[in-house]
Amino acid sequence: MAGLAEEMAHILLSVFLNDEDKLTFVFFLRQPVNRFTDLICHSGNRTRRMAMLRLSKRFTLTLGAVLALALSPMIQAQTGTRLALVQVNQQALYFTQITQGAQAAAKAAGAELVVFNANDNPSAQNDAIEAYIQDKVDAILVCAIDVNGIKPAVSAAAQAGIPVVAIDAVIDGDNAVQVGVDNREAARQIGQYTGEYINRELAGKASIGVVGALGSYVQNLRLDGFREGLAKTASQAKIVNTVDGNNVQDTAQAAAENLLTANPELQIIYATGEPALIGSVAASVSQGAGERVRIFGWDLSSQAVQGLDDGSVAVVVQQNTQAMGKTAVESALSLLAGKTVAREQSIPVTLVTKANLAPYRAEFK
Repeated sequence: MAGLAEEMAHILLSVFLNDEDKLTFVFFLRQPVNRFTDLICHSGNRTRRMAMLRLSKRFTLTLGAVLALALSPMIQAQTGTRLALVQVNQQALYFTQITQGAQAAAKAAGAELVVFNANDNPSAQNDAIEAYIQDKVDAILVCAIDVNGIKPAVSAAAQAGIPVVAIDAVIDGDNAVQVGVDNREAARQIGQYTGEYINRELAGKASIGVVGALGSYVQNLRLDGFREGLAKTASQAKIVNTVDGNNVQDTAQAAAENLLTANPELQIIYATGEPALIGSVAASVSQGAGERVRIFGWDLSSQAVQGLDDGSVAVVVQQNTQAMGKTAVESALSLLAGKTVAREQSIPVTLVTKANLAPYRAEFK
């Protein structure tokens, strides 16, 4: 397997170095997936090129998963413990910190770790897991995008004897361990904090807008928990609108700007994730809304720290993301060593305000 992967990587790299206008290539993964099929097409024929460009998006995602494996240094090393981390993306600081924690823990244990970046596409995650099963990695770690859609791939890994550790998003399937924050409970905490703020500063009444990521299971939990905590402490506060930032900073900013424009009475924004919070802070600045709107949200960033300092951000739920990655790797290694590992590995959160911001400043300059 290692020799085939190295040969494929060599061929593909040489293809990419040529004139792109003269290249087409296709890499087929035979179903059921039991090995990589070494079919690579390299042609200057225009008709053939155009036909290749019309291949489905799913096919392209499969190619991406295969390339990630073929070019990975993990393929080259057939000794020692080999772990694979299937990530959501590597743009958001939240996910890069999980990856950093996992990498540090793997290095400390003398294990090898390869990271697959799904670029926010759930189909790519499924393809990657299937490919890692064929590569016979020892364990798979995954931050799932679609917790239901990924279950068949997780089950396939478990059936192949490969333990799966879920990070953050709750899969509730055949994964051996679940690592992360209780998102609903943490959201209840920030909802209660928001309600207390409304009672203290706004006489118990407020119009609230939400910038969420409606396709994210985790961030929908954060919205549900927020509603519950808010209702418990400030029953007269109302969520007047919810917009979809799609877990992308620029999209979240545009959605937050539209939210502010359409709801001039808005007093509070609740942002369910890092891109939503950064986008909401940027929207507040661009709309000149810093005096009338307070932002409550998830995950510190340099923008969130600035907002806490200038008062436009009231509180941020801060997760110990590196501890998530570290705990996931340690859990996987313990399972491989035959040790008993608790299925639920909970990582606590901190509600960060200006009053307790100091310990985090250096990290988010």
